Parts: sequence; structure tokens; C-alpha cells
Amino acid sequence: MKCGLETTPVTADASTESAVPRSQATRQSLPVSVLDLVATRAGEPAGSAIAQTMELVRHVEELGYRRFWVAEHHSIQGLAWSATPVRIGHIAGGG
Repeated sequence: MKCGLETTPVTADASTESAVPRSQATRQSLPVSVLDLVATRAGEPAGSAIAQTMELVRHVEELGYRRFWVAEHHSIQGLAWSATPVRIGHIAGGG
């Protein structure tokens, strides 16, 4: 299944964090976006974090989010993916 969300690369640093509280997780009437850095937990393989990103893409698309932002980052511990163009292709292709 291909992703219907727009994907946009952004530059971010390690302190950037964004989340939507569960209480607000409803179909949106106002265009909103999600930023994902593909963070990993200690000892977690990068593939697992990437799979969780794809789950997040599917979930926010079902909720009506308009855009899924991905950040370009380099050499930041705890982030699984730095090749933004490859990540955009992966997300747009549905994983």
C-alpha cells in the first residue's frame, strides 16, 4: 500500500521532539503534520525502529494527518536513519 501523505525533509537536531497526546488522536479537521526522527531505544535494531515508523505513517494517515515530516540528521546516536531521500522513497512506497 502506497502512502498518501506528503513527505517533506527538514533539518533537526537531537533535542527536537514531537508527539501527539492520545487524547487528541482523532480524525483531524485542521491540516496537521507529524515529525518523525526514527529514534531507537538502547539495544533496538535499526530495522525495528524503521518498522515502527511505517506503522506510525499508516496510523497518522488513517487519522487524517496531512503531512509526514522526516528530518535529516547525521551522526546522532539513537537515530536509525540519516539518508533522507532513501527514507522518503521507502515511506512513499509503503515500506
